[in-house]
Amino acid sequence: MIGDECAEAVECPVGFFCDSGYCYYDNDAGLVIPDLSGEFFARYYFDLSESIGNVSSSIQGIISSLNQIIDFCRITGIAYIDDILCLAMPAYNPDWINILIDIFENLPAMLGELRAAGDLELVHLNPQDLVSGRESWDFIRIHYANACCYMDGNLDNNCDPYSHQDYPDCAFIDISTHELEANDVGLELESFTGKISADGSTGTTRYLLFVGPRIISIDCQKFTVYLLDRMVQMFIGFSNLDEAMEHIIDCSVVQCIFEENFFLQPVPNIIPTCENIKPSSYELLAGILDQIGAGPKQIEFRGWATITSEGDPLRGTSLGFVDFEENDDGHLEGTGSIIINGDVEGGWYGER
Repeated sequence: MIGDECAEAVECPVGFFCDSGYCYYDNDAGLVIPDLSGEFFARYYFDLSESIGNVSSSIQGIISSLNQIIDFCRITGIAYIDDILCLAMPAYNPDWINILIDIFENLPAMLGELRAAGDLELVHLNPQDLVSGRESWDFIRIHYANACCYMDGNLDNNCDPYSHQDYPDCAFIDISTHELEANDVGLELESFTGKISADGSTGTTRYLLFVGPRIISIDCQKFTVYLLDRMVQMFIGFSNLDEAMEHIIDCSVVQCIFEENFFLQPVPNIIPTCENIKPSSYELLAGILDQIGAGPKQIEFRGWATITSEGDPLRGTSLGFVDFEENDDGHLEGTGSIIINGDVEGGWYGER
């Protein structure tokens, strides 16, 4: 059918021809092509979680590291002193550490339910059945279900986000492309071409548009780091993950605990040892970042589209797949591919 890949005409069905690696309807000479020039609103749904290595395994390593930091109290190496520190320190662990763990636990789901929206502009070429297109995205939307469960800056662990009266709207976090540009994430959308074919097999002529692959380049490593920094800003209050790591242990408080329990005898300064316990954000994320790899990666979206319905005049107002994410549940239909370590599921849709 239209859009099937081919190397030569014999690989296409009867009534089709092969052009630039794809099958198209063989239009009759003199066919009047409907005017599709103008702007469409375009939406994309795509899943990066399975395409950047074993993210879930790396996430578990990060959570394990965070739990070790919380539980670490063997600072002096002197058993009876460290026992006292271990009893006292849990009361001084920051409340937001559980929020940070929740953000990391949900990172694969966030990367697996990405949405984007913006404008798609089509211009007819010569011959008229060829079109050129270009796009611009306004934002990338993140789906974080537990965002619905934050009350007064705290995460309600007994909350069911899917039962929240404002779900799914309360779970959406929009990141504008201006923000991504300002943080050098490297989001670029390439122009593309398409071809209109006429299908008269049903008695009523339908016009089909096969759009060549829409290629979107993005630095997934920088995007992931920016996403985590943004989540830390929104739900914890630090400017980025690095700043949060600096405050994950208050070493001055640990020193005070030490001094209060041994006030009748000289005590050493354990702050340098305590500070060395804290990881940097890069050390924490190294497993994920190594799997993703540095530099831009390319995502491809492709697929045919019905561009006109029955009637005169033509009512062509929509493009693409209309059911790629029908229930707003993060389950994607449609096709796409990403040039990283594997395939990415996704779909696209455009409407006037």
